[in-house]
Amino acid sequence: MAYEYNSQDKRFEFPNPYRIENIFKVIGAIVFMLAGLSLIFSAKGLFSNGVFVALPPLIVGLAMFSYGALLLTTGLSNLKFYFGRDQPAGLAQELSIQETGAYPGATDIKEILRQSALIYEEPKGSVNGILYSLFPNLIFSPLFIRNAAEAQFQNAIVFLITLVSALIAYVGASPNTGAWLGIVYNAIILIVLLRPMANPNSGAQEIGLSKVIGLVLVAILGPVLVPILTQHAVAPIWLPSMDKAIFTLIAALIAIAIFFLAVIAQMVKQPPQASAGVVQDSLSMNCQPMQLFDELERHLQKNWESAIPNRIYSRQLPVINSRSKNGAFEGEILEETQPVPINTLRDMTLSSCFKEEKYRWLAILNSFGLLSFIASVVLMTIFAKGLYNGSYLDFSVFTYGFFGVSMWILGKFCFEHGNYLWSRFDFVSKLIWVEAKGSYQLSQINFGRYLDDSVKSQKEVINVETMTLRVWYAEISTTTFGKYQNRAILSMTACTDDAVVLKEHLADFAKSQSIVVAPTSEADINRMSSMN
Repeated sequence: MAYEYNSQDKRFEFPNPYRIENIFKVIGAIVFMLAGLSLIFSAKGLFSNGVFVALPPLIVGLAMFSYGALLLTTGLSNLKFYFGRDQPAGLAQELSIQETGAYPGATDIKEILRQSALIYEEPKGSVNGILYSLFPNLIFSPLFIRNAAEAQFQNAIVFLITLVSALIAYVGASPNTGAWLGIVYNAIILIVLLRPMANPNSGAQEIGLSKVIGLVLVAILGPVLVPILTQHAVAPIWLPSMDKAIFTLIAALIAIAIFFLAVIAQMVKQPPQASAGVVQDSLSMNCQPMQLFDELERHLQKNWESAIPNRIYSRQLPVINSRSKNGAFEGEILEETQPVPINTLRDMTLSSCFKEEKYRWLAILNSFGLLSFIASVVLMTIFAKGLYNGSYLDFSVFTYGFFGVSMWILGKFCFEHGNYLWSRFDFVSKLIWVEAKGSYQLSQINFGRYLDDSVKSQKEVINVETMTLRVWYAEISTTTFGKYQNRAILSMTACTDDAVVLKEHLADFAKSQSIVVAPTSEADINRMSSMN
């Protein structure tokens, strides 16, 4: 994408929305890279004791250093943020200045204006019914926020059920059985945490009854079935234990709860404005209907936001059949003015971020992710340095490795999911939809005295009687999560006065059209004077 810049208007120069997030990423990168380098240098000195002694710290050190470098690269790539005048994305696929017609998305915009109402998808499923009962205004939020809230609410329920199930199984099982069950619960945790963020364009998946029943059965029957299935075999010491699984469950619940609160902080807090200004009139004129649309485009261009062309979503130009003495025509134009950013980040610092209602929980989420990374680094370092001492493998430190990987994934969950919310941008713009429908008749008018005048004039006139003219005008607030992502309409406010002004302007233009053909050149006027 090209970066459009204009020195005359700074409103479109966004402050970097990732500057707070970058602080956490850089700190996390430093922690991982320093720990990785420490293990790599440690491995360098251990090669004299054998390759297998040096291999664990070398592999873990390289993994840590690589991930730290990835975090640093991501942070540095967002160090400077550019937001051009041609951004954000349109509400629908846009037409070029030469194109006519409309893409499917334009129909949805016109329907919103026609109905003077915003359209929301109804929540589905019993679990979502609970969520929307607790937060009734969530339905007015962007689809991305709704899907994120639904997904994390369901994740929280899964983890709560899993935690209760684990506690019941832990209390009712022997130490050896509990060790085997720890494998199952650690696997459940990793599967949920590794699940990608909910797709903004599709609803969150409903928790199936089978999942709940499965977790209940594991809690009740696990202590009985595990000894039978394992034939009372002693669980390997290197497998993740049940107590660490419970600790990870609690930590994951905290992370999910923080992210859920960060999402709820950015939802719409009250029912939004949802109305569009509309005026209607009937016009009669003696001119080509296309002239009215030419004047409409000139008027719209005169009111471009900061001299930036409007986004054109629909353009249907009226067509007159010159071979027919009468007929019908229709035309419309649907445009959006350049969205203007609503700046909420300009004065925000790391300390003030924790005081901002919309970003407080987001900063806490990144802080918790950073703590998880630090815990992971410590645990993975213990695992790498203690796995092999030159004489034998100490399998007991494997549990630190599993625990460290869990904390690593938990921190990754916090950082990646938080990035979606740091990428929020809010805008204000106006939607203008003009529609004209009518019928015409062709006639010919002669001017001048047939016998006396030397110069006569005649003109073929297109007569339009009682053409219907409708104008919709509304100011909309929109948001997007990522500067290249689709926008969602948050609210719509009627601009009836603007609609009236535009309608009156077009009506005055129609009434002012002349049907007399007269010379405008001074030479022609002088010649006609001499002929008469």
